[in-house]
Amino acid sequence: MDNPGAFTLGDFQIGAAGQLATQLAQIPSLAGMLAASLQVRLSGGTGGTKINVYIQSSIDQSQSWFDVANIAFANTPGVELLNLSALDKLSTPTAPSNLTLADNTVLDGPLGDRLQAVVISTGTYASGTLVSVRGVAR
Repeated sequence: MDNPGAFTLGDFQIGAAGQLATQLAQIPSLAGMLAASLQVRLSGGTGGTKINVYIQSSIDQSQSWFDVANIAFANTPGVELLNLSALDKLSTPTAPSNLTLADNTVLDGPLGDRLQAVVISTGTYASGTLVSVRGVAR
């Protein structure tokens, strides 16, 4: 892998319902990545309804994105861990999804040369609610 090591996909301040994504300038180059371990943390988190954190990859240098994980939080703080592996085979052709992967699901197999996080919140969360996404590529 060209750039192994730790990376961040962002810190997202959550308030009113909406959608936030990793800024294009922050998207790490992960060329040659075979696996990535990710930690998604919700701090605060009271008052809202649901937060989905989609981890997406791109094979065409950010022209289009597809879901590789969806981590769902209700309205309590928490931390979720997951591991993505490009070495797992996806033996059945699968249409890429964009912000539609089922809650708490990981799609192992396809990994492009970059990752992004997309956070979708419903309901209004208390001030100080934060979603943080960190990873280690190898």
